[in-house]
Amino acid sequence: MQLPAGRFANLIVASTFYHVILACLIARDVRFAGASALVLHMGREQMAALYESLARSTDSPFAATVAMHPGEGGKAARERAQGRWLARLDRIVQSERVIVFNDLTPDLQLLCRRAEQRGARTFCGEDGGAAYSSRSAASARRRHLQRMLRFGPWIENVVASGASRHIQTYLALNAELLRPELQHKPVWALQARAMPELIASSWIGEFLARFGVAPSALACDELYVPARNRPSAARERACSALSRELHAARQAGLDCLVKYHPRDPQDRLGAQALGVRVLPAAIPAELIYLASGERLRRVLGDTGTTLMSARWLAPQAQAISALELSAMDDPWYARTLERLGVQSLHIQA
Repeated sequence: MQLPAGRFANLIVASTFYHVILACLIARDVRFAGASALVLHMGREQMAALYESLARSTDSPFAATVAMHPGEGGKAARERAQGRWLARLDRIVQSERVIVFNDLTPDLQLLCRRAEQRGARTFCGEDGGAAYSSRSAASARRRHLQRMLRFGPWIENVVASGASRHIQTYLALNAELLRPELQHKPVWALQARAMPELIASSWIGEFLARFGVAPSALACDELYVPARNRPSAARERACSALSRELHAARQAGLDCLVKYHPRDPQDRLGAQALGVRVLPAAIPAELIYLASGERLRRVLGDTGTTLMSARWLAPQAQAISALELSAMDDPWYARTLERLGVQSLHIQA
């Protein structure tokens, strides 16, 4: 860790590609003037590949990209090690602002707590669809008590990421639609720039090359992004409906792509049997929106972040959700999709 003190105005910690895309917005925002250091959580194959690409890039929007120390041992030991590492990094960098996208874990709460104590301003950027959901992220009472014993009474068991007292300001693309738990503190609206130049950057190209994909191969007419499968009759109905839409699109001669969740290895839509390309799960849907441009006609999914980011990065495309067919009880997320103009799949039948 060779980061000289005072070099960075912003310290940004990201654990998904979506976080990195939002970090690109933040790094170009005049409210966050100055150089930004990006810290990547290396727990996923996607982030390891992204780190290698960004670290060597000459056109990165970040002044430095750092791999978070992974820690060793069980989960509690790793959290302690990562918390100490982040706190030490904060002391070295002495940034004016610390930005995270998740404050559910002790290591990130510790970083924000230490940064606030020394006078830095702490921010939490939206963690995609979770910021607009009715679902609770709180841990079981026993697990929270264990964390308090290991880290101290300052650890909070928050229902929604960004709601802890260690976060001073929240950052969101759709500030007016945030779940109620995040509306009690100042909210800054992120400036949703289209960023078409991002897909042409060298680090994006190198990241895609690691999975054997060229940027041009991401362009399509329709994109299918079913969320992670949790077996149930209702979810199977939703998958069947998406599969029928995919079959009809292929019969109409449309070029389609399917992108599954990283922890959902099955081809549940039967895409390969239809001759439809299935992208590596590590490639985020947001890059497909940028690569396809005006060509993209429809995006079909059910839950998660991808339908919301489609309304931002591919506003010309019709966004369609199978949420109702999957019988998922998430009224705030359903309300958000409706207000963003996402249509329900049953209307299309």
